[in-house]
Amino acid sequence: MFLNGNKAQHRRRKLILQHRWGLLPTNKALHRYKLSSTDSCPLCGQQDGGHHALSACPSLSGAVTKRHNDAGSLIVQAIHEGDRAAELVMS
Repeated sequence: MFLNGNKAQHRRRKLILQHRWGLLPTNKALHRYKLSSTDSCPLCGQQDGGHHALSACPSLSGAVTKRHNDAGSLIVQAIHEGDRAAELVMS
């Protein structure tokens, strides 16, 4: 569903797969391929990488929290609209 469905945009699918395979174009990866002079995050100065770029950069913590809350809301809404809504209410 994730790869063939129409709910996720192509760009999102691409970024998720790049993260999963360790191919996100972070400064850490670009430095390894000699395309960047540093492996540090340009926003906070810590060592960059996939995990840092997606959830650990203190400069992006507000955006990460919003993304997490939005995803949680979508999951709750999908369960609520499905045939197992009573289980959601009980939990």
